[in-house]
Amino acid sequence: MHFPGHPIVPVFLIIEGMTQSRGIILLNQMDEPAEYFAYLASIYNVKFRKPVMPGDTLRYEMRVISLKPNLSRMRGEAFVGHDKVAEGDFMAILQKK
Repeated sequence: MHFPGHPIVPVFLIIEGMTQSRGIILLNQMDEPAEYFAYLASIYNVKFRKPVMPGDTLRYEMRVISLKPNLSRMRGEAFVGHDKVAEGDFMAILQKK
C-alpha cells in the first residue's frame, strides 16, 4: 500500500519492469546473448502519467534507439490497457562475460 486507504503500485516496480524488459530485448539483439551482461547505465526523461492499481496488468513496450558494440539506448513505455501510465529513456552498457 502506497497511501493509507489508496493502494497503488510503487513507481520503482514499474521502472524495474521496464529495465528488465530492456535487458531481455538488448541481449536478444546480440549474436551470442548468453555471452553478455546488460548493465543499466542511466534512466532519464521518466514520466508517470497515471497511477497503477494493484491487480492492473502492465504491458511494456521498449524500442532500441541506438545499439553500439558496448552501449545502447532505449525508449520505454508502460501501459494499462490502452492508457500510457509511464515512459522513459534508458541506457545500458553491454559487456562480455
